[in-house]
Amino acid sequence: MRDSLARGPARPAGWSNGRHRRPASTAGFLRRCLEVLSDRDPPSYDQVRRHLIGTPAQYLVGTERFTVQVRGDRVLVRPGTAAATRIDVETSASDIVHLLDGTSSMAELVDRDLLRIRADADSLLDLSAAVRAFSDAAVGSPPLQQIFESYRAWVLRHGTGR
Repeated sequence: MRDSLARGPARPAGWSNGRHRRPASTAGFLRRCLEVLSDRDPPSYDQVRRHLIGTPAQYLVGTERFTVQVRGDRVLVRPGTAAATRIDVETSASDIVHLLDGTSSMAELVDRDLLRIRADADSLLDLSAAVRAFSDAAVGSPPLQQIFESYRAWVLRHGTGR
């Protein structure tokens, strides 16, 4: 009995691997999703990766800053900013939830000035295709859906980030 209490509550599937911790940030959520996608659906991961090649991006989600870029065969999510990016994105964590759960599209969020993207046309198309490929893969992936639900709960607990 004491051992089970020391371990704490059980985590959802997809969170149990000892090398991964529950994300406590949007960057952590994205990093974990990419790890699961790479492990469980390599063709979808490769599709997302191909769309992001050559389009490193900086994100400001609430007060959190992170960079997404491709190095070799990996999509890297790192805290902070990078010197050379082709895409700058600014939004809130709650708007990311709306985008991923399908209640808002990228175009709707941009139109309402809830998602600001600075990029050339080709980079914007690549970002849109990567988001679409990721969303399509998540629809059929219970582990990704569980991670998303944990992220949604985290956003509800910690606010929108605006």
